[in-house]
Amino acid sequence: MNKVQQGYYRDSQIIREIEARGALCTEQITAMFFRGSAASTKCQQRMKKLYDAKRVKRTRINPTGSYCYYIEKRSGRLEHLIGINWVYIWLMKRLKSWESLWYWQYEMDYGILRCDAFAGIKNSFTEGVKFYFVELDRSNNTWDKTRKYNQLYESEKYAGSFWVQYTKVFPVILCITEDKNRLVLIQQSIREENKHNLRFEVRLLDDLISGVVECRE
Repeated sequence: MNKVQQGYYRDSQIIREIEARGALCTEQITAMFFRGSAASTKCQQRMKKLYDAKRVKRTRINPTGSYCYYIEKRSGRLEHLIGINWVYIWLMKRLKSWESLWYWQYEMDYGILRCDAFAGIKNSFTEGVKFYFVELDRSNNTWDKTRKYNQLYESEKYAGSFWVQYTKVFPVILCITEDKNRLVLIQQSIREENKHNLRFEVRLLDDLISGVVECRE
């Protein structure tokens, strides 16, 4: 393909990804589709053209923030969705050459709890799949997910889920928080309430974003 064809192909990829993810901010689109020292500028220029052509819509989470792009209807929880999509991109960027993000679904309801997302990473050699519950913590409410995931495990209400046939272990619970104090609180909860020794992984959202940016460079 020549450069013009490559540009059109990238545009179609960007639009498909925005539609699939519900919304993406400028930094996320840059991380996924642009490279080099001028990546941010090129992304902004391209997204303005797509916006002017009415192929995407845009808004800001706050007056000083970057644009967030969507296709049809703006999400009522836009900031939360953007945070979850950072986790999606981070998982994609961490994949080894023999891995693929085989499954990704938002908000799966298990009765006891509703996870923010559910992911499955597949090993192309072994055909094994490692699954993750994804939780994005953005509030100051009491952290009750340690207890709830232990209740889910204990009750076996997940037994009818599709992923059970692909794994012999309970999925990792990936907990992402925006605040260091909350991270400490979540870690303390895991130490005290994780009676079934479930596998929790706790990370700061800023660290994930930094990791994505490093992969781009």
